[in-house]
Amino acid sequence: MTPGIILKNIFISRAFTFEQIIEVLENKIYELENVRVLIVSGITNLWPNDELSTFEGLLQAISGIKKTLLKNNPLIIITAPLNKHSNFKPQGGKYLAHFGSVLIMIKDND
Repeated sequence: MTPGIILKNIFISRAFTFEQIIEVLENKIYELENVRVLIVSGITNLWPNDELSTFEGLLQAISGIKKTLLKNNPLIIITAPLNKHSNFKPQGGKYLAHFGSVLIMIKDND
């Protein structure tokens, strides 16, 4: 494979608001064909607060990821910051913590 062919098959989407993240994950990813790997960096980085409406948005995003999972069965890697009240749970509550089958915490120890 040439670098050109590889780059043609990479879809990159930037989001500047939590609503944009929801839109991309709920609808846009599912529309793509033959998704083999899905990497979502900082799924809750732009999360405005812990209000119920934002949890509903997170559930919508997870629902879109699940649709893509059922359609293509890709490898999925999702990163999220830690919850401010926990040393090991991701920001996103039980919805995000229970969605993953493997949770890995990487610490930067100086």
